[in-house]
Amino acid sequence: MTSVMMRPIMNVGDLAGEIERFPEEDLAPIVRSVLNDDSAVVTPNWTATPLGSPSNGNGALGLWRGVWEACVGRSRAEWAAIAKGLDREAPYLTGTNQHAWRELEAFQSGALSSINTGLKAVPLFGITEQPNGRNWLWLRDLSDGIAPPWNKPQFQITARHIGQFNGLWPQSNRPEGSWISTDGTTDKRTAMDDLWTSAFALLREKSDHEFVARFASQVSLDRILSFFDDLQLLNGATRDLPKSVAHNDCHARNLFPWQDSKGRDITYAIDWASVGLVAIGVDGGAFVGGSMTWATPEAETVAEAEQAIFDECLSGLIDSGWSGERTHVRLAYISAVASYANQMVYMSSSLVSGTSRARRAAARIGVTVDEAVDQVASRMAMFAPLVDEGLSLAA
Repeated sequence: MTSVMMRPIMNVGDLAGEIERFPEEDLAPIVRSVLNDDSAVVTPNWTATPLGSPSNGNGALGLWRGVWEACVGRSRAEWAAIAKGLDREAPYLTGTNQHAWRELEAFQSGALSSINTGLKAVPLFGITEQPNGRNWLWLRDLSDGIAPPWNKPQFQITARHIGQFNGLWPQSNRPEGSWISTDGTTDKRTAMDDLWTSAFALLREKSDHEFVARFASQVSLDRILSFFDDLQLLNGATRDLPKSVAHNDCHARNLFPWQDSKGRDITYAIDWASVGLVAIGVDGGAFVGGSMTWATPEAETVAEAEQAIFDECLSGLIDSGWSGERTHVRLAYISAVASYANQMVYMSSSLVSGTSRARRAAARIGVTVDEAVDQVASRMAMFAPLVDEGLSLAA
């Protein structure tokens, strides 16, 4: 592992230069796949733009949107693709087993392209392996998809697709390969325990801070501080429930509503670095819980439509041929929602800290730090009844 730890940290400029130097023979099969034309020839004219800030996922180097020109016969055609840089030898930097090598092997296995449900993996045009050990995934550009915040019908459509996918590969009939975690280490419900423990401790320590009384204006501070133990109980109650292959990072920023060539609704999912076996229902709970931590319109829409969204997840499971206990799915689903209640406590501790963490927490909601305090209080009131329901199911 010593040589891995010594690998140089790449910056945006370095990676942009690497993309610029891709030889024509590397790009040719990609452009032909994008254009579905074996005669297409790449021309030198292109641009590559980084998408957002560099990724901090283990081994994920970042995303670029590339726009190229190609000659097809006597015509010129413009084509676009997303280039995702992966370093499979990068060290693990967080407590989760999420890593670029898992996503790379998931695509290489061919299993992702075989998914025949409403939720599908983002289409892959090809993989370019570099001499330096890095790999580049060339993925469909989904920038024309429906971006959050979605309306209630869109949340319901996507929820049904999630359920269909979660019923596709039960534990007893899953694809082969180490890219599917089977030991729970990619389960986001437990991956952040250390971080959450620190957040709860800080909130207790700062209980006399002016923000804390506002956090607890709708749900008591004692109730908020019990969320951590509640999540541990819920996770324990789901340990022996039926499992299936889950995306395990199934929030709306990783999902892109689309329509296929026949006008049918589908959902493309990106970021397959956490895929693994978990209790059936976790992906749906992450979908709901994650949206309850973002900007106000999205959080309120999801909170109001929560039961309808869950019902669609369940309907999607039934579509796939699943037949099991509804209460088992509901319990697993709420356990995932509860992990985001813990994330709200982490956001609370960030706001109390008064550092750059506070600004980042407020930016997630899209408001000022002071406004974020009251927003967090309203989110606590959204989460608490669901956590209470989960505890009653686990009893």
